[in-house]
Amino acid sequence: MFNKKNKIMTPEQEKSHILQGFNNGYMLSIYNPKILDRLLTLPHISAYKEGLEKGIATYEKHKSLLLNSRAKLQERKAKLAKIKAQEKSIEKDEKER
Repeated sequence: MFNKKNKIMTPEQEKSHILQGFNNGYMLSIYNPKILDRLLTLPHISAYKEGLEKGIATYEKHKSLLLNSRAKLQERKAKLAKIKAQEKSIEKDEKER
């Protein structure tokens, strides 16, 4: 891999750029997607851009998992509410008899 000045990067530098890009991509996906979109249009060190893209992808994956679990939780709450309502109506019917 090469940096902006076409100098060869060491593996440690490359890992550092990937990690920094990942962290920035993940956090900007959460807090400021507009800046992230702008940042993606600018030239970057290839390792940093790779990290950015991995961070964005990881955030999107976590976001979809979270939304799925929230939807399941809401379904469970609705089912419990329905069961409680049925139990109350059964108790009410038994009291009326």
